[in-house]
Amino acid sequence: VGSEMCIRDSIITVKLQNATKRKEVKIMINTNKLKGRMREKEITQAQAASFLGIAQPTFNQKVNNIRTMDLNEAEKLCLLLDIEDNEFGRYFFA
Repeated sequence: VGSEMCIRDSIITVKLQNATKRKEVKIMINTNKLKGRMREKEITQAQAASFLGIAQPTFNQKVNNIRTMDLNEAEKLCLLLDIEDNEFGRYFFA
């Protein structure tokens, strides 16, 4: 299933294109809900960062809405944290 189908009616980053440039629109992550799920699953930020292939400080910035988390990262995080399709929007929209 392609990433467009995996997002299940929800998106993290919307990319708008015009003829010459791309513009990225940032959607806020529900930080408290995501961190709570990580605690439930006993997943540390370092473990989640490793799973996503990014540094722990970068993961921290993404979870705290300092940096944008891309759709691929959000989908992988859903797999790691057993977030169901119908719950996607609760975690990735503030």
